[in-house]
Amino acid sequence: MRKFTKRSLALQFIQMCEKVPLKKITVKSFLEFADISKQTFYNYFKDKDDLMNYAYGVAADSIIVEMDTSLEGIYYGAAQMGYECLKHKNFYMQMAKYETQNSFAQNFSQNVESVYRRKLTELGYLTDSDVQRQQIVHYFCVGICTFYVDWIYTGMNESPDYVASTIIECMPVGIREAFESNGSSSVTLKE
Repeated sequence: MRKFTKRSLALQFIQMCEKVPLKKITVKSFLEFADISKQTFYNYFKDKDDLMNYAYGVAADSIIVEMDTSLEGIYYGAAQMGYECLKHKNFYMQMAKYETQNSFAQNFSQNVESVYRRKLTELGYLTDSDVQRQQIVHYFCVGICTFYVDWIYTGMNESPDYVASTIIECMPVGIREAFESNGSSSVTLKE
């Protein structure tokens, strides 16, 4: 009997997206592709959207774990996510273009904001009582996620280093200073 894990099913879904347009993938077609039962699928996922967002999260989580709270760490995370997107270009481009109730763009934005909030709280920049800083972080994250998803949507023509540099350049002064205070501020920006 084959043992399946949630992660292995997500990786199979990414492989399937390399061969089949995302809009044509159904739970039934995924069951056949992965050679699993309906019960196995529903043990891990509530629907196709849940599987899609988890598949994206598999890559993102490993990158986030490696990021530290320095400006270089933020640059590293943004660039590594770009390289991950290029590695599975077809999957990410389809995700960016797929319109659904719980879209990739929405899920990506929530995850990025969660990472920034956690890291900025660790640095003492962000507190629950500072509404203005909460809003600054929120709108900064919305902006960079819009930029990132647009980069994916339009074919990822610029390098991931360019994307990471642009994110650093767009960073509000207070957020940038918080990250700089936790490490060197010598991020080399890419043209």
